[in-house]
Amino acid sequence: MTNKKKFTWDDFIKIVTAHYPKATPEKIYKHVQQTYGENILKSSWKYEACWLYYHQRKLDKGKRNSNGKLISKFETCFKVAGSEGFKTWWPRFTGRSYSSIKPGGHARNLQMLVNKNKNLLKQLSVGRGYYRIINSPRIGTGLGHTKKF
Repeated sequence: MTNKKKFTWDDFIKIVTAHYPKATPEKIYKHVQQTYGENILKSSWKYEACWLYYHQRKLDKGKRNSNGKLISKFETCFKVAGSEGFKTWWPRFTGRSYSSIKPGGHARNLQMLVNKNKNLLKQLSVGRGYYRIINSPRIGTGLGHTKKF
């Protein structure tokens, strides 16, 4: 049998002060609040952002910009970042004002988020623009529940 020492708050404080000099009690408290508190919606932001991006990308498909080239993914991100939907939803999910970041920064952040969550875009394309709960049990009496004999 091995005796494991119980990890205490004192141990936590020693590790944080030794290895993370930029971490302050306020920053750690804010992180804990975001993870376990009222701002739990922050983790759902990627679903809303990918949904906004997917639908704008569908509208931009085949269109050309002022230079005569097809609209790039970054241009689509820039459009989404400036849209009313983005300006409405971003502060609600993140708890920060929209004007705290420049629109170009919003577009870059959105592009990174979309690139990291390509599986969400695949779900949207399979679901024709909507997320589907794949592992849910089938409920109802539709033809999908009947067997052919």
